[in-house]
Amino acid sequence: MTVTGGALGELTVHTKYAFAYAFAPDDPRTITGPMDLVTVLRVDADCVVRDAAHFSTDFTGLWAQGWNRYAYSINCSAFDRGVLAPTFSERSTATGTPDDVEAASFDPALPMPTASNCPAP
Repeated sequence: MTVTGGALGELTVHTKYAFAYAFAPDDPRTITGPMDLVTVLRVDADCVVRDAAHFSTDFTGLWAQGWNRYAYSINCSAFDRGVLAPTFSERSTATGTPDDVEAASFDPALPMPTASNCPAP
């Protein structure tokens, strides 16, 4: 997380996170590897904090300024609906991705991946 100054009374907070969600399968025999059980969500976000002494009250506090997200090892059709679900719940939609994409999915210090393992809708 980093913080930079903006206008008087304004700070921008830049965050980079990787969230890993583990799921339990109904039938363990359907699991072919560890990434069948784990879904990763990478989020890079900017938030702006504005001080009431320098801004009107309608524009003070914490505001989302912009963000990017990337999901790895996920059920693609569920993600299109805004739901996190593991790959084992719908194997037909995801395809493989290169090892460097997997590494970048877990490591916020690396650039956000752009290649998707989900087919275009």
